[in-house]
Amino acid sequence: MSRFVHAVQGAATMLAVSAGLVAHPANAQQGQGEPPFTDTGEIDGDLAGSAPPPSEQPRYAPGVWEAYQQQVAAYRQKLAAAEVEQRTRAEAFRRQQEIYQSDLAAYKAARRKYQVERADYEAAIARMRE
Repeated sequence: MSRFVHAVQGAATMLAVSAGLVAHPANAQQGQGEPPFTDTGEIDGDLAGSAPPPSEQPRYAPGVWEAYQQQVAAYRQKLAAAEVEQRTRAEAFRRQQEIYQSDLAAYKAARRKYQVERADYEAAIARMRE
């Protein structure tokens, strides 16, 4: 066989071994079919305690946190203003309802009085015709 074929077979064998697809002496200690190493996700020893401890406040670009806090404060002010406006509208509506109910009651009383007076008038006219 040529050197190229040997190189390709060697590369294929190394890929298969690193993927844990074939038995190899390096796999013998971890069991058949397992890769020869385990990836822990550690980058430059950060899991070993060399990473800085997490801070209480997340790190942002300068001014971003303050801008966010200003936006939140503006939003809260907007909500408070909307709530005050809603309460004001509700109070005005309640007052208008009271006025309407009062006017409606006065109208109904006047209508009843008119109907009674009209009935009396019609009765008087009927007596005169007799």
